[in-house]
Amino acid sequence: MSRDTHAVLVRLRLSDNDLGTEADEKLVEYIECPIRAALDESPGLGVWDGHEFGGGRAVIFCYGHDGSILRETIEESYSR
Repeated sequence: MSRDTHAVLVRLRLSDNDLGTEADEKLVEYIECPIRAALDESPGLGVWDGHEFGGGRAVIFCYGHDGSILRETIEESYSR
């Protein structure tokens, strides 16, 4: 039996309607750092798979086998 992969996408509105600004890039990096650290601390929970900018938004991509636990872990990473 195969295990499903779930996605947790963190979507951010950028300062403009295109690719954002340097400040937006720094904000995405600031948000990604604790997410990546939390996933590194919990092997097997999930993976951070990068981000993309476009259309006035940034999206951070994370994947794992339990979307609920992955989402909770990402949300908790902000309170550290």
